[in-house]
Amino acid sequence: MLNCRRVDVPRLQQILIDLETRPAGELESQTLEIKSWCRDEKELCGELAEASVCLANADGGFVIIGIHDRNVGRRATSTCPYRTVTADWIKAKVREFTKPPVGCSVARIGDVIPSPPIPAHADLFAIEVQKTNRPGGHRTHGGVSYRRSNNECRVEYFEGNDDYSRVVVEELRESDLDEKAINSAATHRELTFASIRALRPRPADSLSEFQLLVRPEDNQAQRPTIAAVLLLGRHDILKRTIPFAETVLVLETSINTPLTASKCLNLIEALTFNSAWIKEQLAKIGVDCPNDVIRELLLNAYLHRCYRTQANIQIHIRPNELEIRNPGGLLGSLTTASLIHSPSIYRNFLLADSARQYGYCERAGTEIDKIYYNLILDGLSFPYSNPSTTLSLQ
Repeated sequence: MLNCRRVDVPRLQQILIDLETRPAGELESQTLEIKSWCRDEKELCGELAEASVCLANADGGFVIIGIHDRNVGRRATSTCPYRTVTADWIKAKVREFTKPPVGCSVARIGDVIPSPPIPAHADLFAIEVQKTNRPGGHRTHGGVSYRRSNNECRVEYFEGNDDYSRVVVEELRESDLDEKAINSAATHRELTFASIRALRPRPADSLSEFQLLVRPEDNQAQRPTIAAVLLLGRHDILKRTIPFAETVLVLETSINTPLTASKCLNLIEALTFNSAWIKEQLAKIGVDCPNDVIRELLLNAYLHRCYRTQANIQIHIRPNELEIRNPGGLLGSLTTASLIHSPSIYRNFLLADSARQYGYCERAGTEIDKIYYNLILDGLSFPYSNPSTTLSLQ
């Protein structure tokens, strides 16, 4: 239900007073976004989602709907052209089109300010957006995250301490992780590190140690992080929680229509299954690619892709090449030309660090070196990236 009491009425009154004498575009600020009614309801939903995410990821604030940003006073105000649009409709659409749903209050201005300075303002709507308390912030339903910068909404590129793989999935429990994958990862850790093998820890002990399970301050039960779900999640949980973590397999080795399949597997299982699938398909066309190269290419795709982007990893096998596409551009100042020479930048540090702790990869920055080294030994060409990784099989 709508709770109009949460709307900051004095702040809203001051905004309306300022709109009497100044163009709306000049009033927009770090905490104020003003929107027109857009061309249709679909476009309005997209604009409201973007504005709500933008403010929530910064300092919170107001979105005022129904004002043209270049005009002043009554000339800037227009009546809502859509019969379905109400305060409850707007709040429902903000929740539907933002992931996780942005917390907000919505009110028709006439319901909270009975006598606005300009009477026509009574039929406008105000959304008061709360500043997020989620470490991973919010994004639109299309997977794009925005953050307010002065009076602009800017696409946010995540790096450094803003690690999406650290986000806690509050609705899940430890039981939503795959026990078989946990045991497999623990066994791999023991085989890789002799000192761990001597201690013989319980497989589940590592979950808290690696911060894959964390205990929120307001809850006694431990909750898995995004990294835990990606690395060790059950198939059904992974598909429900992060459905775009699916891997698409495309075989294009004949003149017929390419054969396409898809698998939604946690990283532990995906490495085994996809490595075997790639080796099997390459053998059919008479190509022998080093196991370490295939493994490192897959690890690189899973550990460094953008999991905020709702797109899948794709593996394409053609007569002359193997291509692995993973969503998300290069971070920081990295380019395809400088990639091999530059220090590593992690988009998903907790995920990558957990994979390293389990012994699936070595220290940061060694994956590309290992790929190049093994390709040289086997007489194959270097891979190239733009933006996927493509390996020539000739």
